[in-house]
Amino acid sequence: MYYFIRYTTLFILVCSFYQTDNFLLTNRISKIKIGSFNLRRYSLTKATSTNSVNLHISKILKRYDLVFLQEIIDASNDNRVINHLLNHLHK
Repeated sequence: MYYFIRYTTLFILVCSFYQTDNFLLTNRISKIKIGSFNLRRYSLTKATSTNSVNLHISKILKRYDLVFLQEIIDASNDNRVINHLLNHLHK
């Protein structure tokens, strides 16, 4: 399951693959992978294109538990760009 938090122009994608809510407390030796990426003007045009860019982005993002994404351009109020990105992640 994926959650995103919009913080001005920085999007934070939190990937939750664990079933328990307190997995950090029960398994202290587990490691959290954190990544930060600049998607270089990732807009609705790039999000809806059929090229392999979205496939590569989703493959990379699936490796991390917490991801900071920069330069996502979404002028819509309904977060269409993020929704397209999340759809690629769920495939």
